[in-house]
Amino acid sequence: MNKRACPNLMPKARVEAYRVARRKRLWRRALTAYAVVGAAACASLWAAHSGPSAASADTQTAPGADPQSVVDLKAALQRELASRQLEAQRVALVEGQPDFGVLMRLLAQESRDTVLLRRCVVDARARGDEPLAYRLELDGLAGSPRDAARFVLRLEDTGVFDSVRLLETAKADLDGAQVTGFRISCRLAQRSETTP
Repeated sequence: MNKRACPNLMPKARVEAYRVARRKRLWRRALTAYAVVGAAACASLWAAHSGPSAASADTQTAPGADPQSVVDLKAALQRELASRQLEAQRVALVEGQPDFGVLMRLLAQESRDTVLLRRCVVDARARGDEPLAYRLELDGLAGSPRDAARFVLRLEDTGVFDSVRLLETAKADLDGAQVTGFRISCRLAQRSETTP
């Protein structure tokens, strides 16, 4: 997925603080794994290059320090390193995903008391050479057609969307009260990471 094509709705300072903390965690994990593998390699070399008298002295004082246990330790450390590398790849994969929780909070804030959302669907599509585009489909109820139109205008004013279209309005009934049902289609604005 192209990172630059994903809209990011979180404040830039928060995103940067999260990235710095994540990088520090990844570096700590990588350095820890490197140190463990290095220690295992040193122990393996020490055991291989020590003379027979040193090896026999070690086996007398520490019965579990035979060369086979060093090989087993090295294999275990290599498996641990592979596991940590896989975890780092998973973190990198999740890192590029947009935070749609922020979008949901924005919708709740803009709906106020005049709009009730029944369905909200975010769809991601890439067509040909075009970058990945996110489309938001909303179905809901408003007190009147004017309330639905005002909701559309408030969504446009947020600056989060490239386009907001009111696709349909229709009369509806909500517990005996006459309301207006609506369908809205929004296209999320494409921002690069350098855009504030």
